[in-house]
Amino acid sequence: MKRMLIVGVIVGTSLMLIMFIHSGVTDVLHAAMRVGWVGFGLMVVARCALFLPCALAWWVLSSRKMGLGIFVRASWVRAAMGELFITPPLGSEAAGMRILTNGGMSMVDAAACTMVDLTLDLGSQVVFTITGLMLLTISMPDLPWLLHGLIASVFAAVVIVGFALVQKGGLFHWLEDRMSRWSSGWLGALRVSMQGMHERIAVIYHRPKDLLGSFFLQYGAWMIGVIPTWIALSFLGHPLPWHQVIAMDAMVFAFRGAAFMVPAGIGVQEGAYILLGQLFGLDAASALALSLVRRTADWLATFPALLIWQVREGNRLRKDGRALQE
Repeated sequence: MKRMLIVGVIVGTSLMLIMFIHSGVTDVLHAAMRVGWVGFGLMVVARCALFLPCALAWWVLSSRKMGLGIFVRASWVRAAMGELFITPPLGSEAAGMRILTNGGMSMVDAAACTMVDLTLDLGSQVVFTITGLMLLTISMPDLPWLLHGLIASVFAAVVIVGFALVQKGGLFHWLEDRMSRWSSGWLGALRVSMQGMHERIAVIYHRPKDLLGSFFLQYGAWMIGVIPTWIALSFLGHPLPWHQVIAMDAMVFAFRGAAFMVPAGIGVQEGAYILLGQLFGLDAASALALSLVRRTADWLATFPALLIWQVREGNRLRKDGRALQE
C-alpha cells in the first residue's frame, strides 16, 4: 500500500510538472497573481466554511454524545490529512477517530459513526457528480461521454447503497466472528476495540432522520465547496455562471475520487481542470492557475489544524508520561 502511494505521488507530481512546463510556468504564475490577496482571502474563508457542515453531518450520527466543537476539530484535521500528507485510504478518518477517542468517545462508537459518515459522504459525492453531469448535459448536450458518465455514476450509487445495506445487515458482525481467534498482540487489541461495532452501526441505520440530515449536510458541503472555484474564476477574469462552476467542480472531484491512490489528487486535479476548462473557454495556463490557487487555499485553510493537533497531542503525551512516573 505504501509503495503504491509513493508511486502515485511520483507519477502525479511528474505529470503536474510536465503540465506546468508545457503551459509555461511564468504564464501560470502571472494568471494566478490576478486573483490577488482579496480574492485569495475570500477563497480561504469559503474553504473554512466547509468544516461546519461536515462536522454537523458527523456529529448528528453520533447521537450528539459529545459537543459539536470536537467534531469541528476532527473534521478540520481530517481535511488537513487528506490535503497535506501522503496517507493511505482511511488514514485521515483514523486521525479524526483519534481526536474523538481522546475526547472521551469509545473506539467502537467513534469507528461506527465514522464508517457511516464515510459511506454517506461517498453517496453524497456520487449525487453531486450526477448533478454536475446533468448540468453539463443541459449546457453541452452534444458531449459524447456524458451518457457514459451518468451510467457510471448511477452504478457507483448502487454500489454505495449496497455497501450501506451490507453494513446494516451484519458486515461487522461477520468480521467480529472472524476476529474471535485473535487473542494476543495488536490483533487482539483490535478485536477487543471492535466488539459491538455491528450493534452500534445498526443503531445508527435505524435513525432515518439522522441519516437523511447527515446526507443533506454532506451534499450541501459539496455545493458550498464550489464557492472557492467561483471566486477564483471571477478574479482570474473568467467568470462562469453557477451551474457551469458546479458542473466543473463535480467532474474534477469525480476524477480525484477515482484516483484515490494518488494522495490529494496530485496531477489528477490539474489535468481535470485543463480538460474541463477547455469546455468552458479556459486556456491551459488559466486552468492550472485555478488549480494552483485552489490547492494553496486548501493548504492554508487546513494547515493550522495540524499545528494545533500536534500541540494538543504533545501536551497529552507529557501529561500521560508524568502520570506514569507518579
